[in-house]
Amino acid sequence: MFQKVLEYAGDYRKTTYAAIAAMLFGMVMNVLPFWFIYQIIRPLLMGEDMTAEYVAWRIAAIAACALLYAVFYIRGR
Repeated sequence: MFQKVLEYAGDYRKTTYAAIAAMLFGMVMNVLPFWFIYQIIRPLLMGEDMTAEYVAWRIAAIAACALLYAVFYIRGR
């Protein structure tokens, strides 16, 4: 299937690969915030203690992932 698509790419084959890589990285950044949310919710459900610093780092990571998703996914288009 990809070979057929790459036939149409012609001289833009490297650009096509770069776009695919950027979009894949963007999609990983779109899924990763759910893992950080899990890291916040799990200790609450288990009755463990959390510090404000612990939660702040996860929220900052979620914001960074959202920003990276926007940049790389749009770059891949």
